[in-house]
Amino acid sequence: MTEPIILKPYSKAEAARIAEAAELAGVSIETIRRWTVIYGLGRKVGGTWFISKVALFMFLEDDETALAAYHQGDRTSPVVATYFQRL
Repeated sequence: MTEPIILKPYSKAEAARIAEAAELAGVSIETIRRWTVIYGLGRKVGGTWFISKVALFMFLEDDETALAAYHQGDRTSPVVATYFQRL
């Protein structure tokens, strides 16, 4: 399996710091950290973790198809683009 493509290209509108992502999801910071590593919801940029709001929404809605497409670098298909429109 190849490494998931997360926040590439980097988008300030798409990126959330861990505390913001935890608030959006209604979970603890530790839970977001764990989900980020296990489910590929974010990446480090300059030593700081950023969570993709798009990937987080896909994960929270249990949309495995969209999240898999996102991880493969898809940013334009209807299944993925719908999430970007929410930003």
